Amino acid sequence: MTISMSKSASTENLPPGVLYRVKATYKYNKEDVDELSFEVGEVISVVEYDDPEEQEEGWLMGIKDNGDKGMFPANFTRP
Repeated sequence: MTISMSKSASTENLPPGVLYRVKATYKYNKEDVDELSFEVGEVISVVEYDDPEEQEEGWLMGIKDNGDKGMFPANFTRP
């Protein structure tokens, strides 16, 4: 399987702990304190969950450039 990545969603030169980056294709407003809000076009660094048992299908854990961290729906982003 080949996955093409744009510059905004590359795996090159990532900080420690960052799995890959995604770009928001839709705006998302968090509905809970452990979620992440973002605007269309924002780049989010995807990281491992602190507790793997908290992971929910269809959701990723991410950190924005401003340091905000939380879960977000994967289908609101693209590689």
